[in-house]
Amino acid sequence: MAASCTSPKLLTSTNVSDQPMQRLLLRAGWSPVGLLHGLDEGDPELFHLRGR
Repeated sequence: MAASCTSPKLLTSTNVSDQPMQRLLLRAGWSPVGLLHGLDEGDPELFHLRGR
């Protein structure tokens, strides 16, 4: 899906507890850019950016 994106930047997120997904995103060239508390109690949302 990322390859078909026409925008120069693409954003996705995962819970902080989802370490396997975070490792996958890092290996695929995504960068962590922000943290949002309050969506899931006790498990913040970690946002990742992939820019060209």
